[in-house]
Amino acid sequence: MSVKEYIRAIVNSRNRLNPLTETSHNFTISFNSGATRISEIMVERVEIPYSFYAINSSNNVLTFNSGANSITLTPGNYTATTLINELNTKLGVAFAGQAPAATFSSATLKLTITKTSAFVIDSYKDVPASTASYALGFHNSTASGTTATASSAMNISGPNYILVTSTYLTKPLQHKTMFSSATYSNVFWAVPVNVSFGDMILDTPKLPVKFGKNAISSSDIIDIQLYDDQKNPLNLNGLDWSLQLILITS
Repeated sequence: MSVKEYIRAIVNSRNRLNPLTETSHNFTISFNSGATRISEIMVERVEIPYSFYAINSSNNVLTFNSGANSITLTPGNYTATTLINELNTKLGVAFAGQAPAATFSSATLKLTITKTSAFVIDSYKDVPASTASYALGFHNSTASGTTATASSAMNISGPNYILVTSTYLTKPLQHKTMFSSATYSNVFWAVPVNVSFGDMILDTPKLPVKFGKNAISSSDIIDIQLYDDQKNPLNLNGLDWSLQLILITS
């Protein structure tokens, strides 16, 4: 009868192999020793600082008229009021002389943009460069006109969960995390975001995953990435995070 052994493995982005070229949300590590006969792996604890912005370099561009015009929002966290101010500033520059204006309805949570000449607000699915369209509620491109109201409520609260991914760690998994999109095939764990900006996101799932890998060597290079729920890189703005694993051998 085989006896199971539990080996704790701590991953800290601060100890990434190439700190000058790698970021805390996309890095590689190696352990100081190896482990053999690994049959399962357990995510014991995840600690991620909520230092990322709801509007960031991956979702801050809104394009118009099939990409002919665009505005770029300053990365950061916004309230409805501060976002309207930002939109009006950027719209005023992009469409000077056309009296552009953005308003927000607290009753519907929808954004409306107007100006004197007809325009179209592009959705991301029609114009991939329009990365801010989803957060601003423009899930579909608008019809040409002088007034455009978003089809959906605005969402500037940030991601609902964080995806921890690794090509190395997920390659031998017998049963990978299932998503409706194949782009998530390397997801190792999904961490719920249940705290406020500035706090520490803690997750202690302690659920085993059938690993199916025979060994991890100290010379192995292990890749780790963080993404938001739209599969955008999760920029922690210079802060580090940690992942504690338990390797189960038998």
